[in-house]
Amino acid sequence: MTVQQKRPVNQSDLRNLNQIAADAETTLGTRRLVGLANHLPQRLRLRRCQHAPPLQEALLRRKIGEEVVHKPGEIGLLHQLSLQLFAHINRHRSPYTTPPTRSFHNLTTRLLLALTVAAVASAQILPQRPALGASEIVFSWAGDLWRVPRSGGAAIRLTTGPGLETVPVLSPDGKTVAFCGEYDVNFDVYTIPLAGGIPQRITYHPDIDEPTAWTPDGQQILFRSGRASYSRFKKLFTIPATGGPARELPLGMAFMPIGFFRAPHSSDAWKHYRGGRTNKIWIADLKDSAVTPVPRANSNDSDPMWIGNEIYFLSDRDGAVSRYAHEVGSKTTRRVIENKGLDYKSATAGPGAIVLERFGGLELWDLKTKRLPPINITVTADLLELRPRLEEVGPQIRSLAISPTGQRAVAEARGEILTIPAAKGDPRNLSNSPAAHDRSPAWSPDGKWIAVEDNRLNLWVVDIANGQATKVATDTYYDPARTFDAVWSPDSQYLAYTKDLASHLHALFVYSTRNQQTNQLSDALSDVRFPAWDKDARHLYFTASTNIGATPGFIDMSIRGYSPKRSAYVMVLRSDTP
Repeated sequence: MTVQQKRPVNQSDLRNLNQIAADAETTLGTRRLVGLANHLPQRLRLRRCQHAPPLQEALLRRKIGEEVVHKPGEIGLLHQLSLQLFAHINRHRSPYTTPPTRSFHNLTTRLLLALTVAAVASAQILPQRPALGASEIVFSWAGDLWRVPRSGGAAIRLTTGPGLETVPVLSPDGKTVAFCGEYDVNFDVYTIPLAGGIPQRITYHPDIDEPTAWTPDGQQILFRSGRASYSRFKKLFTIPATGGPARELPLGMAFMPIGFFRAPHSSDAWKHYRGGRTNKIWIADLKDSAVTPVPRANSNDSDPMWIGNEIYFLSDRDGAVSRYAHEVGSKTTRRVIENKGLDYKSATAGPGAIVLERFGGLELWDLKTKRLPPINITVTADLLELRPRLEEVGPQIRSLAISPTGQRAVAEARGEILTIPAAKGDPRNLSNSPAAHDRSPAWSPDGKWIAVEDNRLNLWVVDIANGQATKVATDTYYDPARTFDAVWSPDSQYLAYTKDLASHLHALFVYSTRNQQTNQLSDALSDVRFPAWDKDARHLYFTASTNIGATPGFIDMSIRGYSPKRSAYVMVLRSDTP
């Protein structure tokens, strides 16, 4: 299938890109650029370099040697260069276009190599839920557990299960890791030696069991579970480290390790949440189950750690989530770290230090020196999920539609638009757009066109005869339920659709396949949705609402429970129609 490039690259574009390339090579040096580029996988160097996924894949793969270290000045400059490059590519790319000319392709490849290498070398992976030992840190990433020296370096994978392994908790002697593993289609507590080995299953209940701590003697594992709850909350249990019957602790709703429990973590979804479900930390006396709250005004407190006579924890009481300490004897609370950056997501205490997770990396706070250096982690692994492979897409087909002749069907699968024969023939990939997620195909009645939406708010019309794609519209705002409501006229000459205006109200538009022109048919005084043609294409039906109010703000909780009313309308499209 021949696909034509929608917008050619002019000489000005090439000059701009050449300048970006020159800046990148000035920063890196030609030999350094070539050497670093050779670390990239072959498929990233040679295929699909005009699209964004190679950058994303490289960031995930971390296929860069440990010797790649950029100076602080390099990172800032390369970041600016990458922004320029991305802006240029986004202006000129179409998910349906073939690669541009060879010279432009080679130049773009060269730039992507330089900036991808820079991004991968300077960016952190996304390690989560770290656990701190005397010499190593265990964290969760890419669905598996990994360990890395406290000083950073190359991480070694501990688990390779097909499901998710997360929430590692190190034993007091630092030799065993308890974690939550998704084996046998269920989440249970498992243990594995820090040096590696076969995971041992500890709990067998069908509810989710998640380890939170070890008892100081290392004989018991503390975990939380909803196995004994009458509603959606969890309680604390202990179980022998070698397995056996679990014992419930005489406490109420329990969500964190020994000595503490808290309400559900609402701030995970709502930054600076201050409603009735904010998190409070409690100090529990296991002798009589008496509890005392850690003082606070109204904040989200989490991840408590008992160190000496102080309780360290995370809180958003002064803005961004930072770390605080509560002295039990004097009952005073102080801020330990002033955070002016991104929120800290989790924290765990270990021998002489606390490891903190911040979006994109880990930091180690030394209890003696009070220093907080970042932990540089590199990962080199096979990562089978990213390997090019054949994938069975039949079970993932959505938005199925039959062609006018009934000989083929069009469907969405894994972000591509495919046509499938009814009896004989091969499936065809109409979109072939790895950088976009295409969806909602609509076949025209004459079988010549297919309308397609993508996840970049665009509406396209694809000419089946030559594969050329034409952008019809770009929506104004993102909404999870957003759709163009695209529908073809019976004669296939027009495509009616709705689109957001600046006021968040939808208007009705019609696109002509004859002259590629678009006309707006409704005003901005009502919210128009769900167009439908009559059989002779003389009338266009739709619904409109004049009391929709603030409902377009889909993430605003104030609109919940409010239902706008719609009325049906008909529009006469031809002057000779009564």
